[in-house]
Amino acid sequence: MKKLTLLIGIICAVAGSNLIAQGWKVVYSPIKADITGINFIDSDVGYVVGKNGKIAHTNDGCKNWSVVQIDDSIQIEDVSFLDANNGLVCGEKGVIYKTSDGGKTWANITPGDTGHHYFDIEYLDAKTAMVVGLDRLNPNPMVGVGMITYDAGKSWKKIDAKGMGFSGINKIKNDIYFIGFGIVIHSNDNGKTWKTIKTNIAKPGRALSFFGNSGIIAGPQGMCAYTSDRGITWKTTELPMTNTFICAVMIDSSVGYIGGVNSILKRTNDGGISWNDELLAKSFHVIDMCHIGNKIYAVGSEGAIIYKEL
Repeated sequence: MKKLTLLIGIICAVAGSNLIAQGWKVVYSPIKADITGINFIDSDVGYVVGKNGKIAHTNDGCKNWSVVQIDDSIQIEDVSFLDANNGLVCGEKGVIYKTSDGGKTWANITPGDTGHHYFDIEYLDAKTAMVVGLDRLNPNPMVGVGMITYDAGKSWKKIDAKGMGFSGINKIKNDIYFIGFGIVIHSNDNGKTWKTIKTNIAKPGRALSFFGNSGIIAGPQGMCAYTSDRGITWKTTELPMTNTFICAVMIDSSVGYIGGVNSILKRTNDGGISWNDELLAKSFHVIDMCHIGNKIYAVGSEGAIIYKEL
């Protein structure tokens, strides 16, 4: 891997015209490793986590950062904050950490299944949160696992939903969705009960995002699909098999972004029916995205962050 300064130079040199033309700007966090998760509470306050077990916090929209080393022996995958004080992170070895002071200190609340690898975590309300990933304890290591807490992390219960490789938690009011291989798993009572919706898509999904009734799924081998009825039915979009998508975000019912390895970043203006290239820099993996206010953020390789005003 190249050093961060060289990486940013490559991004600007190789894709400078694209970044400027499309309105993207480059900043960087003090995490000297791939950023694997991002979450903003408002336009100024945000958090990023890295595969080196660090979490970085900004109070001024990425101008300045503070860093906490949570655990240098694990890869942190995702971060979710309920408010200015309460946050959760998850990662490999089944770890879940919680903060109640805005990220200054973190308590290990791992449920105990250290063979799990969690990809996504989400606060649903003050008492309820869920996490999904892979059940590495299963004889088939690609089996998905989901855990939910109803008491703010004091205890966790396994979600009774069978499938492969869970990820992509999305919340719309009391409706909760996450994805597996060929399925979307849905709850309409904030995680108390679940049902499985078959998507009839023969490729694994990795990222899911909804806005109202519109939604998109993206994943490896150019996998991309869209819905206009809040996940009841899905249609696929043909994208190159060489594309590997990791993250997705819907801005409104028509506009959305999907990102992945080798600087893949695409935009739709028609709810996922068609996609256009948004960024073509060869040395930046887009690992996670988030939308807050009038900005969209994308994070990835070696602490780099790109953002765009919408």
